[in-house]
Formats: sequence, C-alpha cells, structure tokens
Amino acid sequence: MDLWPPRAAEVVERDGLRVYPAQPETLGELIERAVQRHGSATAAAEVGGRTLAYEQLWEESEQVAGALQQRFGVGPGDRVAFVAANCLDLLVGLIATWRAGGVAVTLNTKYTRPELEKQLSQCAPRVVLVEPEWLEKISEDSNAHVLSDVRDSGGLLEPVQGRAEDPALLMFTSGTTGRSKGVLQSHLNLVSAAETYVRCLDLGPEETTVVAAPMFHATGLNGQSLPVLAAGGSVAIMRRFDAEALAELLASGQASFFHAAPTIYALTTEAAGDLRARDLRVCVSGGSFVSRALVDRVRAFAPAVDFRISYGMTETSSPAVLTPPGWIEDRPGDAVGIAVPVDEVRVDDEGEIQFRGATVIPSYDSAEANEGAFVDGWLRSGDLGKIDRDGFVTVLDRIKDMINRGAEKISSLEVEAALCAHPAVAEAAVVAKPDDIYGELPRAIVVLDADAETSEAELQEFAAERLAKFKVPAEITFTDELPRNAGGKVEKSRLR
Repeated sequence: MDLWPPRAAEVVERDGLRVYPAQPETLGELIERAVQRHGSATAAAEVGGRTLAYEQLWEESEQVAGALQQRFGVGPGDRVAFVAANCLDLLVGLIATWRAGGVAVTLNTKYTRPELEKQLSQCAPRVVLVEPEWLEKISEDSNAHVLSDVRDSGGLLEPVQGRAEDPALLMFTSGTTGRSKGVLQSHLNLVSAAETYVRCLDLGPEETTVVAAPMFHATGLNGQSLPVLAAGGSVAIMRRFDAEALAELLASGQASFFHAAPTIYALTTEAAGDLRARDLRVCVSGGSFVSRALVDRVRAFAPAVDFRISYGMTETSSPAVLTPPGWIEDRPGDAVGIAVPVDEVRVDDEGEIQFRGATVIPSYDSAEANEGAFVDGWLRSGDLGKIDRDGFVTVLDRIKDMINRGAEKISSLEVEAALCAHPAVAEAAVVAKPDDIYGELPRAIVVLDADAETSEAELQEFAAERLAKFKVPAEITFTDELPRNAGGKVEKSRLR
C-alpha cells in the first residue's frame, strides 16, 4: 500500500541511501533556504519574551559563529557543548555552531555536576556555553562561558563548506537501559529527519508550534524546532514545561503542530479542563507507549486533530516509523506506523526491531558503544516487535523489560495497555518482581486520574478480563507519579 502523500513518497537514491530530491546538504543550508524564502517572517520567539525574524536569526547566528571561530578557535569537527534550558540563545548557538563547522553537544540541565563532568570528559568540547543558572554545575577547569555573552563578543565569520556526512550534533542517550552513550548525528541525519516531518506531516510556512519538550533532546529539537524552521514556520519556545500554561497557549491558537512525549499530553489535557485547541492540526507523540485512551483524550482536547505516533530513537535522529495520515484509528492493534520514506525497518529472527536509512546514525561516538550495536549495517533497537504484511510496526516491549514468569514471556507494554484501559487509570508501569517459584511475576505501579478511585483487587479483576491469568499483575502499587527522565521516559530501573 502507498500510504504516504506524493510529496513524502518521492525519494531518490544517493550513496546507497534514500533521500528527498534536492534536500539541503547541511543544516546551515537548511536554515539559509528558509531565510531566503521567509526573511521578514517570525522564525522563533520565547513565550513572553523576545522574537526573531528569520533574517535576525541568521544575523545573530552569524555573530555567534564568528565569535566561536575567532575567540574560541572553533573549526570543522570541533565540539561546542551547551548547558541550557529552552531559549532563543540556545537555538542561535546551535545554528552558529553548525555554520562554523562545529559539532553541537546538548547536555541535560537536570544532571548533577558529576554527571555533567563525566559527559564533558567523554565528548571533550573546545568550549562550553552555559546559562548563568547552571554555571555552578560546571567545573572551573573547563573552558566555560556564559551563553548570552557570546552573541556580543564580536568576530567575523569565515564561511565553512560542510558536507552531508559531517557530524553535526552529539546527544547522549537517557541511560535508562544502562550507561549513557554518545549519539553522533550527521547533517544528513538531521536534514533528512527535518524533511521527513515536513513532508509526512505536510508542514508549511503557516505552521506554528510551541516547544515544551527539552531542546537538548531529539523531540524538542529534531522532531519539532528544526522541521518547523525548515518549513518556514514559527517556533514559540517554552523555557520549561508547564501543563496549565501550555493548555492555555494551545487553546489560544498558538500552535497548529505539536510534538511531545505522552506524559506532556496526559498532563496538559488533564490541566485543560473545558479548554479546547481548535487550531491544532497535527500532533505527534512517541518516546514511550501511546495508548488509544491517550489519543482519545488529545482528540477531545483538539477536535479533528490528525494524531500521529513517531517511533524511533536518538540514534534515528527522531523518526524512523510514523503513523501515516488518517491511520490512527484504522492501524492494526497498537501498531505505531510504517517506516518513513527514507528509512527501512525489519525484525530479525529473535524478534528485535532494526533500522537503517538516512536518519540512522552510522556509528556511536565510542568504539565501546558500537560493540554489538549494528548488524550488517542495521541498527539494533533493543525493542521486540513485529511487522505485518502492509509494513505496520508493532512494538511489543523492550528486550530487557520482558517478564519471564516460569518460562511464560509477558510483555510489560501489553499489561500496561490493559490497565490504562480502566477509566480511573492515568498511567501504569509494569516491571518484574522476583519470585522464588516462578522466577519473576508482573508488578504494576499505577497513577490514577485526579479524584478517581479504584482498588488493587478491582484493577486485577479488570485486567483479568483482558489478559491471560498469568499476565495479570500479582501486585499493584499506587503512586502520585512515575519517575521519569528529562525526555519523559519512565525510568523502570528505579521502579525495579
């Protein structure tokens, strides 16, 4: 079946990869194209703060790029690390780094000083640009400077001719499954990801979005900011996620396109009350399981919205699989979608989902991380799944999150979906509980909707109507919230 619109389905082959015709080689070219087409239009703004037109964004990034070159000696391949919450200075700094030929490194502001020092040691940046709020987390021995000061430090930019295969962005994985790994995304990866969203979601110059997810992660930057800028639209930047404020912004028509983790959608729709976001045209979510109940809640908040699920990894620069337009209701079961036009997806003999294509990184930043990560050019996802004859991908579970109850394999995602179907349940996470007889039993940690009530016995009975007896949680614990990392993923290691 041909499920993508012609604009998205049109691809050409380049160096063994599928890419979009005439797509820019580098991120600098991607932004410059938008500047040439939409110069005086609003490019980005801070919610409640300053605004930059495309021409101003380009001018400020040129000033910062010149300072990076002349003041700090940043050249092709050099790394510039950022410790910043969502802000215009961060966006300007990232574009400036790419224009100077450097590699941007985005670090998690929620990390402690020891965690940041470990990652800075691992990535070895030439300069660290920090917002004043986070300076105390950075060692005095590092070459750290205040991010906002660099814009005014002068220096003429010497243009750099980049290549599609050059590294552009280093992001660290969340580390929920072990040691955090450095993911080195190329210009090809990021341009292909941006163009994928533009074409598959039909984004245009009239597009507006509110970025509530952290821009130091793939969703906020790769999956939202860069696609809207590539389309010539306008990006409104929230410094930090606030459910009530976001609900009001969306209800007031501040976004036609929105992309965030399921948690942000759940909290925002709960905070919205009677508010409705009637101008919201297309929504995307991913990063963890998206239940049909959550889709219904979003569509009640934003009537007639085209809801999509994006499935991928930091290693796929955000998208690898996406729900085709109009398929959120008709997709088989809990399928997340089909491979985007520039990528391929397969399931190996053990049931592991694997990716290759234009958005997929060719390697990690260290030899250690690369060990066992690729098979014949295919990236291993660490997820178990299945693909039907029409190409629809269903994620069954993380390999390490499968529960082995006396040799019976239980998918934690399946049990979570069954529990979330209960009207009182807002969220659920299922992990293995050690057992002397069966080895492991499923244990659920549940968050209830505000003012909702239920009991362990009632939920177990409810689950038993939908699951085989051996899959029903042996124990259910209620909590106010699930532990999450900055990207919105539940940290099951902490729950265990």
